[in-house]
Amino acid sequence: MASLNGLRAMLEGRPREPDAFDPATALARWKRWVEALYGDIEQWLSWLPEKGGSIERVPLTRDEESLGAYDIEGLLVTIDGREFFFDPRGKHVIGANGRVDLYEIGRVENSATLLYFTNNEDQPGTWAIQLRTDPRHRAPLSEETLDQLLGRMMSVQ
Repeated sequence: MASLNGLRAMLEGRPREPDAFDPATALARWKRWVEALYGDIEQWLSWLPEKGGSIERVPLTRDEESLGAYDIEGLLVTIDGREFFFDPRGKHVIGANGRVDLYEIGRVENSATLLYFTNNEDQPGTWAIQLRTDPRHRAPLSEETLDQLLGRMMSVQ
């Protein structure tokens, strides 16, 4: 019969396994990332109300297998009477750390996806725009790329 001291010695020489997944921490991160995204968008579009548009937060409830049910906000942007909705779809998505869909209300084919990427979830990451028409093309989200995206979406009749 093998001694448990041998097992203990073997395990003590290994690097420690990362802490188990904590849904509360993951959800707090996800909400922080979405909040920062909306803060940037609201800043970049701060001129919109002067031109007759609006930006408003909309309460939503989501349910993800790993996080359970939770409350989060969507962002509704109105430009020339057309409504565009930033819809947070989930933290756990294949190939990214989070996803927010952007679509025109009533015309979901007029849409894009915003993906969040980070190598270390405790450090800030970046949002990127991925067009539905060309999923291979991604552009980092910035004031300029958001302006181009919304301009492109506004040109769809």
